[in-house]
Amino acid sequence: MLEWFLAIALAIVALGLAGLAVNAWLVARRVERAAPPLGRFVEVDGAKLHYVDRGEGPPVVMIHGIAGNLRH
Repeated sequence: MLEWFLAIALAIVALGLAGLAVNAWLVARRVERAAPPLGRFVEVDGAKLHYVDRGEGPPVVMIHGIAGNLRH
């Protein structure tokens, strides 16, 4: 009986986590459609990097954290 209870509890937790993952993916898609990234992307050593090339003079590299973006 305890095994069934644990199996059901584990299944509920797994379904909940899967639901949260799908929700996060859907929200991310909606946000990306509402505010598409400005600039361009380049692949460097297998990583996709976003950059914006503006102005004149020597290059300046600005790296933001998770709470910032180009529109701030």
